[in-house]
Amino acid sequence: LNRLGSVSVQIAWSNFFLPAMDAVKADQAAALLAKAREHLAKEASQDAIQTAQDALALFREAGNDQGKDDSIGTLVYALIASGCMDKAVEAAKEAVAYYRNAGDGKGQASATRVLVAVLVDSGAAREEAQKTAGELVALHRQMGDAAGHGAAMRILADTFSTAQDQG
Repeated sequence: LNRLGSVSVQIAWSNFFLPAMDAVKADQAAALLAKAREHLAKEASQDAIQTAQDALALFREAGNDQGKDDSIGTLVYALIASGCMDKAVEAAKEAVAYYRNAGDGKGQASATRVLVAVLVDSGAAREEAQKTAGELVALHRQMGDAAGHGAAMRILADTFSTAQDQG
């Protein structure tokens, strides 16, 4: 074969194998995510953090949005369980930014809901939790998601009632 032929064969083979490789990565990531949740159940939060981070990286490589979302949630929960509230807030903020930059409104909304919950639980300034919840309301309105908008309105209201309970 000439060089062009061999390149064409390589491209054809890579187009055939890449989806299969992504499926393998997703399977590996799913196993890691299950292991991270197992670590959490055993109250081994540091192991859960590392394993959830590994799962998240593989889900991102595989392009598996649901897996990314599940991994971020598990990672944030593991950080909370380990008492690392600042890191949990940062991880949730990174997730919001990741989905925003990817143009994934649904992923951004899911990550923003997690961020609001972490902000409230961390005792962060109530204004930040309320502002973030307001952004969630606006995001659902922008996406035309009526059910999500209603849920976001309840979350926003909860940030105000939580603030009254705390203050």
